[in-house]
Amino acid sequence: MSLDFAMEAIRAEKLGQRGITDFLALSFSSTDYVGHQFGPNSIEAEDTYLRLDLEIKRLLDYLDKTVGKGNALIFLSADHGAAHSPDFLRSHRIPAGSVGPRIMRDSVQRELVRRHGAGNWVLAYDNQQVYLNRPLIAERKQNLRQFQDEVADIVLRFAGVTRAITSDDLQKSHWESGMLMFLENGFFPKRSGDVLVVLEPGWLESYAYPVNRGTTHGSSGNYDTHVPLVFWGWHVRHGESRAPAAITDIAPTIASWLHIQEPDGCTGKPLVEVLR
Repeated sequence: MSLDFAMEAIRAEKLGQRGITDFLALSFSSTDYVGHQFGPNSIEAEDTYLRLDLEIKRLLDYLDKTVGKGNALIFLSADHGAAHSPDFLRSHRIPAGSVGPRIMRDSVQRELVRRHGAGNWVLAYDNQQVYLNRPLIAERKQNLRQFQDEVADIVLRFAGVTRAITSDDLQKSHWESGMLMFLENGFFPKRSGDVLVVLEPGWLESYAYPVNRGTTHGSSGNYDTHVPLVFWGWHVRHGESRAPAAITDIAPTIASWLHIQEPDGCTGKPLVEVLR
């Protein structure tokens, strides 16, 4: 359905057929839903990617017919990778496991009640982040920074947790590489939690805990952060590169290709090996 809609947009709007450059962004998201539900090693994921390959062929054939061969520049990538399912890893004697977000939230809440008295101290635990009740902390005249440190120490006791970083620490430091760089890149002060939780390799959050269904993402491991990046079509030479690249490099690469200004907020760099 997504591809049919895109092809109709190309036809009706005459994209790439009016003597100007048009940009069409298309997301094939079935891979995400199927991958989460069944895991990357499942027959369902294999079937989905085989069907996606046929859909991409249909798109390329249609572009050849409408805008002409060699007149379309295409890039293909993904927003994340995925971990193997914990049960799959354990079946191969690789350490793995899962944590339950609701259990994490309730465990931290109970410990804070034991230490500081009754109160809804934890508002939420979501995407490996603890959200604290800041108005309540201020009302009880608690120091927020010390409270965050205390919660980080509590979380570190849980199985599968390898590190816990407070939002205060993230905002006062900067990292150029590694796990902490990924945490910093994904942190936004107005929306992110008070304590960010890092799980051990092979561990993930399971919203069906203790049942492990499928898989998810959210780590700094290569299985999460190494995704395909393919350029094809207009002025693209045959070749491959193993040089490090980031998703943020796509926009400046396209802009350089088209000899236009990079978009507002752009932080990446043009991939010179692609532009040669």
